[in-house]
Amino acid sequence: MPGDIGRLRLKALLDVSPVFSPAVFDTEAFPPCRLEDPGFVEDLIGPYSIRVTWYDKNYERVQYAKTVGRYGAVVEIVPEDGRAVRRFRTVYRVPPGFQWGSHAKAVRFPLPEELGIQAEVAADCAQAVGAHDAGSLPPK
Repeated sequence: MPGDIGRLRLKALLDVSPVFSPAVFDTEAFPPCRLEDPGFVEDLIGPYSIRVTWYDKNYERVQYAKTVGRYGAVVEIVPEDGRAVRRFRTVYRVPPGFQWGSHAKAVRFPLPEELGIQAEVAADCAQAVGAHDAGSLPPK
């Protein structure tokens, strides 16, 4: 029975997901990291801390997002007792003052044929789908 509980805990820990909000940002400062359900994680592993190490596109360790582009985060969830759990995430720095809304109208996403939507209907919907998807990006 205790082994089963340990396996269930481990399985639940595999689903723990760090979140950066916003994941797309326009400053040199990286966004803060949080866990989707910190109370649940504490129930699983006890008190913990989070360490984040940042890397640029050349896999060099960095403290700030000095240039526009993608950055990788190695997130370590470190319990007071036990081994750290690592997760990997990508964030993206856009130019300062970048406005998503000004680009939403230009975004077009074609709908896959596999959806079975008639070509003329799909063409009519492509811009609306693109505007919806662009609208789901973080606001400035």
